[in-house]
Amino acid sequence: MPALEFIHESEGLKHLTVKAPIMRRLHVRATSISILLLMLICTPFIGIISANEPPDGGQSITITGDVTWDQDDDFDGIVDIANGASLTISADLDVANESRIMVHPGGTLSISNGSLNAEWTDTDYSWMRNSDEGHRSRIMIETAERQGSFDVILTSAKNSYFNGMNAVVDGTATAMEGDNHTISFSAGSPDTWIEFTGAPVYEMILSSEIRIDYPGIKPTETIPIGDIPHENWMVNDPGTFDIDIQGTMNANGAHIYGAKINVVGSLNLSATDIVRSTPILAADSASIKMNAVDMKDSRNDHHITAGTQTVIDLTSSTVHGTLVDFWERQLDQTIQFRANEVIVTIADFGYPPSTTNPIPTNEQGLMTLPLRTIEIGFADGTIWNEDATIVIQSYKTAWNAQLADYGSSTNLPIETTTTYESDVLPMLTIDSIIPEETSVSTDGRVKMNATITNSGSGDARIGLECFIGNGSAADVGGYPVLEIPGESTRSVEFTWRGVVDTGDQSITCGIIQPAQLAIEGAYGGLPIDSEAVSWTEPVAETEGFGMLPLITASLVGAVLVGIAALQYSANIQKERDEQRKTTPETMTDSQKTEKDRSEVNDID
Repeated sequence: MPALEFIHESEGLKHLTVKAPIMRRLHVRATSISILLLMLICTPFIGIISANEPPDGGQSITITGDVTWDQDDDFDGIVDIANGASLTISADLDVANESRIMVHPGGTLSISNGSLNAEWTDTDYSWMRNSDEGHRSRIMIETAERQGSFDVILTSAKNSYFNGMNAVVDGTATAMEGDNHTISFSAGSPDTWIEFTGAPVYEMILSSEIRIDYPGIKPTETIPIGDIPHENWMVNDPGTFDIDIQGTMNANGAHIYGAKINVVGSLNLSATDIVRSTPILAADSASIKMNAVDMKDSRNDHHITAGTQTVIDLTSSTVHGTLVDFWERQLDQTIQFRANEVIVTIADFGYPPSTTNPIPTNEQGLMTLPLRTIEIGFADGTIWNEDATIVIQSYKTAWNAQLADYGSSTNLPIETTTTYESDVLPMLTIDSIIPEETSVSTDGRVKMNATITNSGSGDARIGLECFIGNGSAADVGGYPVLEIPGESTRSVEFTWRGVVDTGDQSITCGIIQPAQLAIEGAYGGLPIDSEAVSWTEPVAETEGFGMLPLITASLVGAVLVGIAALQYSANIQKERDEQRKTTPETMTDSQKTEKDRSEVNDID
């Protein structure tokens, strides 16, 4: 299809022809450019507008300057207060679930005569399992504005029952059963506390509201427990929005309801109510200062969970009841032992002080303790400090397998990672390794003497392992073994042999380390070099002297044979002389002659 042509004629102008497809492309480009420019122009204004009011619909905004919110509104989203920026709230804001205010380091959040209120308000109340008078969970029934008699109807939370519990009114206890309980009040009754008692094994959870029934007079009235006086409860309120303080938060004349508050930086409150927003979780680096602050309805048995170094100043601040405390300092702690076959208990641990179950170490010799409470700022203003002790149940290594356990009871320091120290541990040092001879042929051997000192008080049965210069095992007849008591010095002898190379050589010996050792060299016993031994070639047979020993032996043998022969001849001659002396005179000359011949023949 041929393209359409548009012809425009005017005075002084030539005919201009533009094809339709080109016109469409130009129009699209112009529209796109216009939209892009409009977005670029409007974006800064949109950011400014959204930062000057609370987010809505789950939006996220960042405060980069000084911003004030002074109009009552809804808050639904995430706000980041940047370094150097500030947000001041002077209005009442209803905060949606999962919303968050993040105060970055260097940023500031201020609430001046304003409030942050969680939209979700329903919560149950948990009994704190204390039946002692003066420490019971209780609610007050206010009667001054009520006319005539009425019934108070208590209801348990879902899947909770009153079985085993008692309601105490004016000192009289009434057994409770099932999931509701009714208490009747006569006309003109004064304001009255309803207290609760029972065995600690029972769990009682009171629903968020009580009902007041006026039989035949007027409709039943429903009252949230949070709106009447109540003491010694923990609320089952998870907190629905977050305030994360990395920088600074200031509040004066404020009201905070249903928040989860984490503090790494500084929290400074004055004349402020904190409801269902505790415990405040504070890091070691945090500073918490409260002047005339009222704290109510905690999720735990205290209002501030602090670190060991957290700064806490609660001048003129108040809590409700006797069982929910101002603060607890808590510590996640590990203990580093030198060996990994250690089992301990911790005595006087936490609050109330108790002895833990046996706790083992892992392969690295680390022992992880249960969460440790080291300090409590009680509701009555007193302060308690823990004083726990490490008690060794078993501490075995190859060095003391048949000896007494290492370790002793010692105080448990207050620090994140503790290196266990004890007086009853060995500490070995090889003082010297000395040969008895300084020169030995390579086909011989030399006695060595190793002196070892145990400067610790733990006894040890140890073995030595020795090496020569090339790193191979030295021939010392196995592993010399020595038992060395604590705080003593002992020596052990062994024989070094099997040396091949001549020259000055030393032997390197160290104490065999236990397989249970978690920290290398923690017990000492590291290798040292012996004094040098000069190893020489053995004496060998040389030409020209090889027959000398044989010749010497032959000469000695000949001499001995000659001496024996001479001795034998002397004995024969002696016998003959004796015979001559005893020859009879009557012997004829012929007999004498024959005798002489016979003697001559004997000699021959």
